[in-house]
Amino acid sequence: MVAGTFLMVALVYFIYDTVVQRRNEMMIVNAAKSNAIVSSFVPDHLRDRLLEDKAEQQARGKYGNLKTFLNDGKDGAVAPGRPLADLFLDCTVMFADISGFTAWSSVREPTQVFTLLETLFQAFDKIAKKRRVFKVETVGDCYVCVAGLPDPRADHAIAMARFGSQILARMRVLTRELECTLGPDTGDLELRIGMHTGPVTAGVLRGERTRFQLFGDTMNTCARLESSGSRGRIHTSKETADQIIKFGKGEWLEKRENQLAKGKGSLESYWVNVHGERARSTASVDSDLMIPRSVYGPRVAGLDARTNRLIDWNGKYPPVRDW
Repeated sequence: MVAGTFLMVALVYFIYDTVVQRRNEMMIVNAAKSNAIVSSFVPDHLRDRLLEDKAEQQARGKYGNLKTFLNDGKDGAVAPGRPLADLFLDCTVMFADISGFTAWSSVREPTQVFTLLETLFQAFDKIAKKRRVFKVETVGDCYVCVAGLPDPRADHAIAMARFGSQILARMRVLTRELECTLGPDTGDLELRIGMHTGPVTAGVLRGERTRFQLFGDTMNTCARLESSGSRGRIHTSKETADQIIKFGKGEWLEKRENQLAKGKGSLESYWVNVHGERARSTASVDSDLMIPRSVYGPRVAGLDARTNRLIDWNGKYPPVRDW
């Protein structure tokens, strides 16, 4: 009986220890997932402040999971506490919109639309990380990012100009590669980019859908510059141009006639051409068609590149792939 009792207690203890250990492992995994989710939409310094606030509130028994973290209170009510917001006096904002996307997406299946957007935006994210540019959000087909925030840097305009030049070149390559699956007119899509430098109010806007957002006249001006720009070009304000000149890159700038912007009046603006960036980014791509040489098969003499791509797409000359 003593031996049986001992074995029973040992078995119960073993089961309890196993359950506790698994529960702790699950808590660690969930904490890592929560941290990753928070890091994906807020800068690191605000992430730490958010997690500290949540830890304090959870210790008081007010909040207990990620759902309440992303939805602070019932019915969209904002949790008590000081708003997490800061004023950044000097940064450069960029709006990059896909020109021609509305017409293109209207004749595509949803999966094709998301294939394009995911391919492009993931490529932009990698370049942004390398350039230390912070991605704020995507609004439809518009990619919104900022340099000089949350980590201040003196060369934010230079960094953003180089980032813009690289994503322009990268998009040209990716859209031509995607023509094999999404249609030849995919390669006709282009980015239209606007840049502006100035102060920005940035913070975590809490509510039903907690988000990190930017506010201020700098955002409005940047949107106007983007909408009044041209396909495949970077359109920038005088404030950003002054910053570029300050760092000795005035040769990148091309003066443009003053533009009338809604709510802004006449704006002095410039085109930005970062010399050498496009050449380095597309060195492995055919200079005529801007597509990998191995993707398409034989060409038809006397026809332009677009017509040849259309022929390939319709199967008269099946693509020759070597992967």
